[in-house]
Amino acid sequence: MVKLLGKLFIKDYQNYEDQNVRISYGIMAGVFGFVTNFLMATAKIVVGLIFGALSIVTDGAETFADTTSSIITIMSYRLSRKPADKKHPFGYQRAEYIAGLILSVIILTTGFIFFVTAIQRIITPTEVTFSKIAVIILVVSLVMKLFQSLFYRKVSRLIKSQTLKANSVDSLNDTISTAFVLAGYLVFYFTGKNLDGWFSLIVSLIIIFNGLKLIKEASSPLIGERPDAKLVNKIKEKIMASDKILGFHDLYIHSYGSGRKFVSVHVEMDSNLSLLECHHIIDEIERDFKNNNDIDITIHIDPIEEETAVEKEIKKELTKILKSYNEDFTYHDFRTVKRKDVLDVIFDVTIPDSYKVKDSKFLEKLKKDMHKYNKNLRLFVNIDRYYIREEENE
Repeated sequence: MVKLLGKLFIKDYQNYEDQNVRISYGIMAGVFGFVTNFLMATAKIVVGLIFGALSIVTDGAETFADTTSSIITIMSYRLSRKPADKKHPFGYQRAEYIAGLILSVIILTTGFIFFVTAIQRIITPTEVTFSKIAVIILVVSLVMKLFQSLFYRKVSRLIKSQTLKANSVDSLNDTISTAFVLAGYLVFYFTGKNLDGWFSLIVSLIIIFNGLKLIKEASSPLIGERPDAKLVNKIKEKIMASDKILGFHDLYIHSYGSGRKFVSVHVEMDSNLSLLECHHIIDEIERDFKNNNDIDITIHIDPIEEETAVEKEIKKELTKILKSYNEDFTYHDFRTVKRKDVLDVIFDVTIPDSYKVKDSKFLEKLKKDMHKYNKNLRLFVNIDRYYIREEENE
């Protein structure tokens, strides 16, 4: 269904990495949700009015309210299509993240409302009236909402959309809610027991759990999270494709939406290369990233000189000490400067997430241990963090 609609309405519909294709899929999913919710709501209200079933009319009104989620989805994708301007030089693509967060809050709020209502119904049960028409409407609604959820989930996975994932969970919550209402009807019909309040309580707890989970996921890219492993590996491969690049470190990736990435990195190059030659190599790499991956990358050059015997011994001891703290410690930008009475040792050290000692305590311990090795060393240490996953920083 998703691919069929994509083929009919979206140009180059299988190029999911293309930003225009992503936005088109998002808008298509939003329109699909709006149309299906509107049709379901209209059908419920009309049938409810014809048969005088107030519960069905109320359910139809709730379904009509679900069109709000679809409108938010459509608006967020249309806004994310806007080009960068003076006030927003990085574009509007984070609007998708904001929409996902809004939908997650709506889901959580709905869960709390259901929770309060469920408690009230447990304390003061309301009369349940069995209706075959209501059962039929509930079954049709359940099937449609389940189909909606699967549709949203399929599109969200194709284009990696948190907003559509929230829509999928919202529709799934409606499916679960309808299933429990239907179960309550059937239990009442066959046993005469009114368990509507207890079933509603279970549904509300499921919705609250899903809402909290979605808020956490939707907030993560807005706060700042570690980048996708595939993207990191792609950047590493492209940088190291040049035989003039000896290594790299301090790789930072900033995302302003799924199609807007800014990258900065330090690369290591032979100090014997001329400045002009280094600039030409780096310029080519930066241009390649922009033209072929739509990534704005800024590259800093660190010249690498041949190590002296003293430096090799110091690095050997430094590595030994750091690995004794934690196997995942690394360091870079190592150099020494000879002073009158001391040797300045300058480097950056990357502290792994699993090492839980405060920075000040770590530096104090490192300097103390290095002075045991050679009291004439003076350390200047800059602390880095892993901004990509540790298993990717190998």
